[in-house]
Amino acid sequence: MRKTKTIDLEDRKVTVKELRPADIMSLMDLADDKNFDLFKDPEALVSMTLDIKYSELIEMGLSDIMKTWDGFKEVNAAFLELIGRLGITKTLGDLIKKHLDNAFAGLSNPDTSVPGSTDGVSS
Repeated sequence: MRKTKTIDLEDRKVTVKELRPADIMSLMDLADDKNFDLFKDPEALVSMTLDIKYSELIEMGLSDIMKTWDGFKEVNAAFLELIGRLGITKTLGDLIKKHLDNAFAGLSNPDTSVPGSTDGVSS
């Protein structure tokens, strides 16, 4: 039976669903398409694992996203263990880090110091 978990968030409930072999094969088929980029079109994965749309997910607070991620890890522990055994975890982690680095690169400003630090441009 497919595992699910309902996550109680501040203003809603989100159901996290376990990935099925058919979902994983579908993702692999998408990955074979040279024009498909999961990070540019994440709706496929989100719709397989959550009962909300990607557009709703990115509007959630980070604490709610973390609760949802914890639920994903819980119901998809077998999938995460399998990709770890296959050595895919590091590759997947590197890919996610690359995309996050690119996504957040535009937010960094060399003239802006980190709150609480004494580094930064002074006049």
